[in-house]
Amino acid sequence: MPPKPKKTKTTIQVLEAFIERLGEEVHGFKLVEDLGLKSGTAYPLLIRLEKLGWLESRWEETSRPGPRRRLYRLTAEGEPAARRFLAESGVRASASRVLGFPAPAKGAIG
Repeated sequence: MPPKPKKTKTTIQVLEAFIERLGEEVHGFKLVEDLGLKSGTAYPLLIRLEKLGWLESRWEETSRPGPRRRLYRLTAEGEPAARRFLAESGVRASASRVLGFPAPAKGAIG
């Protein structure tokens, strides 16, 4: 069985974000910005998740000025692995945390 990522707050936040955006590609900086993470924490995690086969990435094809962006998304194997990881961590994906909706009431599961 391949190793699992560490159960850190950042890992949980990142996996929740990908579960909430199933099928969507998200560029690393957008994820860092949306979740309020430090790039020095987020990018190594994205690389580890990709090496595990949970994420896949590609360089954005664009004609816009500026640097290319790396786009990430969950793989077919990564989705159930992420869901299991979150369940084992005692959390479930919450749109309120990921997408900026109001936080659940105190004591609510989220």
